[in-house]
Amino acid sequence: MTRAEAALSDPSEHVILLAIDLLGNGCTPAPLERILEEKRGWRRPARALVSLARISPDATRRQLPRFVSHPVWQARIYAARAAKILGDAESLGKLRSDALPNVVAEALVTRDDALAALATDDYGLLVTALELLKGMESDDSAAPMLLETLARISDRMERTSRDPRRLLLERLRELDDVTVAARLEYLLEDFDPAIASLAAEIITEKTGKKTGAKTTRFASDPLPSADFLLGLQGARATIQMREAGSFVVELLPEAAPLTTAQFVKLAESGYYRGLTFHRIVPNFVIQGGSPGANEYVGTPGYIRDEVSNLSHERGTLGISTRGRDTGDSQIFVNLVDNFRLDHNYTVFARVVEGMENVDAIQEGDVIEEILVTRR
Repeated sequence: MTRAEAALSDPSEHVILLAIDLLGNGCTPAPLERILEEKRGWRRPARALVSLARISPDATRRQLPRFVSHPVWQARIYAARAAKILGDAESLGKLRSDALPNVVAEALVTRDDALAALATDDYGLLVTALELLKGMESDDSAAPMLLETLARISDRMERTSRDPRRLLLERLRELDDVTVAARLEYLLEDFDPAIASLAAEIITEKTGKKTGAKTTRFASDPLPSADFLLGLQGARATIQMREAGSFVVELLPEAAPLTTAQFVKLAESGYYRGLTFHRIVPNFVIQGGSPGANEYVGTPGYIRDEVSNLSHERGTLGISTRGRDTGDSQIFVNLVDNFRLDHNYTVFARVVEGMENVDAIQEGDVIEEILVTRR
């Protein structure tokens, strides 16, 4: 019996899931086939499917159809991963027609797949498609589609569109078509200074004429009122999970007033209700609070980093970012002491009750409610 097989009897679900992943590294298929027959839950069988695809393609092909049509969309993502390993074009084609953008993103393979995905407004799917296009053999025929997508997404005036718009600009930059420069001039006064600056760089490169951005900073956002912030002193939030139970966090407005205020406003508006923890990294963090259940979909605006002398100790809560001052609604909980995150990510709360339930949260567990109580 291998260590991975022995770990299947571990009391920790995180360890069992990791063991299932490791069983795809040359082990016999029997343990994975047994897991695939389990009737309770989707996480173990879905991950077993991917591991089985690495060592027993024929057995996986027999199991794959039920995962392609699985009622849980996260399981269909694992189906796409298995189908890629198998090179199963038919299954991948079905998954690219899925209603959930995250499933579609996982099923993208070719340049044509990526170009077709540009019709979406989902930022996570757009980022995946645009990253897939990088380095692929391309020609200037893609320019109209890239330009149309850029204009459409820019019209939404959402700060969190920076990532897909930056990649759209980079793909346009790679084309030989110098005429795209004129089609980018409107971005010189874009609401996002990072996009305005990148557009200026590309226009300069393609025309040989030095061009500068007209926008150099974001317009200021209104600040929370003093009374609202003072009312958060001593406040706590109870986060009720569907599967793992609840945990209580102490809010820290003295250290991160803007972040705490946004979290409270979103929680009290019901924003987090029904959202998930989509990213689970044992011995690191859990992350959630995205309506798209991915890194790129959050509230339309950014909030500034509020880095303090608080460390990212086990049980502290931070805000996920994709660069300086790019936080939105997504939160993470440190599962261990992550001091390497200090001075880069905001700490705005700490768990004071139910850390054992935080440890039990698994991929796709749903936030049923966040109840804020003031002192």
